[in-house]
Amino acid sequence: MKVLLVVPRYANTRSPDYGYLFPLGLAYISSAMKAAGHQVTCINLNHYQGPTAGLVKRALDESAFDVLCSGHLGFGVEALQQIVEAARRHPSHPRVVLGGIIVTSAPETMIRYLRPDVAVLGEGEETVVELLATLEKGGAISGVRGLGYLDDRGRLVLTPPRDPPADLDALPWPDFEGLGFRALLDNSFCNVHPFYIFTDHPRFYPLIGSRGCPFGCTFCYHPERYRARSIPDIMRELRENVPRYDVNAIFLYDDLLNASRPRLEEFCREMIRLREELERNLRWLCQLSVMNVDREMIRMLKEAGCYAVGYGFESMSRRVLKSMHKHISPEAIQRAFTLTVAAGLILHANFIFGDPAETIETAETTLDFWERTCQGQVFLGFVQPFPGSEIYRRCLERGIISDALTFIRRGMGFKYSANYINMTDTMTKAQFQALRRRLIRSQMRYYRFVRPTSLRRTQGNLYEVALRCPFCEREILYRNFLIPHRLNYSIWMNCTFCNRRFNLLSLFRLMMNRFLPPRLRFALESLYNWGVIRRKNKV
Repeated sequence: MKVLLVVPRYANTRSPDYGYLFPLGLAYISSAMKAAGHQVTCINLNHYQGPTAGLVKRALDESAFDVLCSGHLGFGVEALQQIVEAARRHPSHPRVVLGGIIVTSAPETMIRYLRPDVAVLGEGEETVVELLATLEKGGAISGVRGLGYLDDRGRLVLTPPRDPPADLDALPWPDFEGLGFRALLDNSFCNVHPFYIFTDHPRFYPLIGSRGCPFGCTFCYHPERYRARSIPDIMRELRENVPRYDVNAIFLYDDLLNASRPRLEEFCREMIRLREELERNLRWLCQLSVMNVDREMIRMLKEAGCYAVGYGFESMSRRVLKSMHKHISPEAIQRAFTLTVAAGLILHANFIFGDPAETIETAETTLDFWERTCQGQVFLGFVQPFPGSEIYRRCLERGIISDALTFIRRGMGFKYSANYINMTDTMTKAQFQALRRRLIRSQMRYYRFVRPTSLRRTQGNLYEVALRCPFCEREILYRNFLIPHRLNYSIWMNCTFCNRRFNLLSLFRLMMNRFLPPRLRFALESLYNWGVIRRKNKV
């Protein structure tokens, strides 16, 4: 089969944009299809100038494709819709196959809205290969496990679910070349991942060492059970691809690297060996649970080249942690915070408010700890009811989300409205609004905000930025630093000496933060950003 794999845009622009996380899921799908003998052509829309519809049409004009495949993580409903509509309008009428968490988490809603010929639900390597083989032979796709589609009468059909791949070592490595990985690396900028700055020219290699998660937090959706690749297989991939792509950092996408302590220790030992063998100061970052973090683990991580750690702190209230099904304690959270910061590692963590068990008292418990201890190094936000999660289903059942499609299209994610949905059992609307204001006041008081001491444009939207760290007070010069809009920016970043985090503000943002109420500030920012997007889209 001839397949066109389309990587959707991850930013609302018609210009090339390289500030995105590489889509390993689609890269694995591409590898699986190629390994099965199919002819796969990929177009990564993020690397091209022009509207989505025109780029898809041009790709379909160049060859007669049997199938068009695409997928997204969750925030890209409209980006996928543009791809589907472009395929539908093209005279070649390729079959449209969509996948990813965006359709897996809410299959009926998404299949009825996007109307692909077929959706691949769950991990798709085995499913898509069997699907293509069935289509090639003219067979009935109803016999393929792990699919969703609308039949001739418009009824939703979900075939029996497919067990996810048990042996991750047996899967072919991701198709980096096909998806334009070199172009992404060659166009990376200093703050491509603004929470993890360590050099002016980062070249991050994305790596999946495990899939799924052994836990079941109420705000998370991961239908697959936890499975891990062997450390030797991971090292074989890194030994081959780190020199090939001149990589200087590894971004571990795993939800939980410390699910098994012996495995984590083996990984660290092998990373030390790999760094010595390749003679590279290879940095890496990971995500951990606070459940078993101790001084020895942090020492081991740092010795192996780890320079940043992500945690899910969520709350300092035992009642809220229990409601979230988090198997951690406030004491473990405080220990992980203290040890990580003391070791000089970048810490990326969140406290999220608004769980059903949240009360004024539980919120104050978390905020009191945050204000006393965290020095603005932990972010504050609200629980998000992502599709497929337990709290999302609860919101639907209670009418908090009245229309699933409208919420997914316009309310989900980190937009202003979605951040403030009252899902609590006891807090009134007035109390919840007061909590919102309380968080904003705390953020304005305890986050560290800085202005650049000098700002010099070098090329396009790239700058040399000089500033003084508000923590260690050392002068820092960041080169190859992306600032999309010179007059209006608010960029989280870290000191490259002490690794503490702060916010770089334009004078315009600084004045807005100091003198305007939050709702008016948001309205002005929205108008400004809309104008910028509109100007971009006219290019």
